[in-house]
Amino acid sequence: MTRSRARTTGAVYLLYFLTAIVAASLVGRIPVAYSDAANLIANAGYVAVTVLLYQMFKPVSRNLALASRRRDR
Repeated sequence: MTRSRARTTGAVYLLYFLTAIVAASLVGRIPVAYSDAANLIANAGYVAVTVLLYQMFKPVSRNLALASRRRDR
């Protein structure tokens, strides 16, 4: 994992949080379709962050990278 890829992951993580905050603040203030679209964008950002964090932790330990999925085993 290069330093630039880790910084990109951090930037996407920050953008996800900002988008989620904006989406949550729009609920009830604007038409439902717009707030649903904002939530959809925030959820897509969360998926992107999940994939990027997995790629970042996979070289260290694949099991650690999948720890959230294997918690019940």
